[in-house]
Amino acid sequence: MLNDEQLAELQHKGHVLVGRRIYHMHNGILNSFKKVKFNDLEQFIPAKPSNVHWFHSREVVGLAFSFVEQEQRELTISNEFNKNLLIIGDLELTELVLQGSVTPP
Repeated sequence: MLNDEQLAELQHKGHVLVGRRIYHMHNGILNSFKKVKFNDLEQFIPAKPSNVHWFHSREVVGLAFSFVEQEQRELTISNEFNKNLLIIGDLELTELVLQGSVTPP
C-alpha cells in the first residue's frame, strides 16, 4: 500500500500524507484519520468575508502588483525552490511587509 519513501516518512515523522488521507501507526496498526463525508459538511461554518477581509485582500493584491510594476513584469511570481533555495513570491513578500517582518524593496 505505501511505497518505500512513504514508509520512511511514516517511520521518521510518525505520519504520512497519501492522497487525501493522513496515515499513522497506533499500537502497531496502520490507521488513517476519518475522511470528511458529505453529511459532515453541515458541521462546517461557511466563510463569510467581512469588509475587513476585503480591505486586506485589496491591500495585499495592490502591494503585490506594485512589486510587479517596480520590476517591470506583467505577472506576480510565486514561491519556488531553485537548487534548494526558496524564492519568495510577490504575495508572500507582501504578507511579510504587512506583518512588519521585512521592509519593502
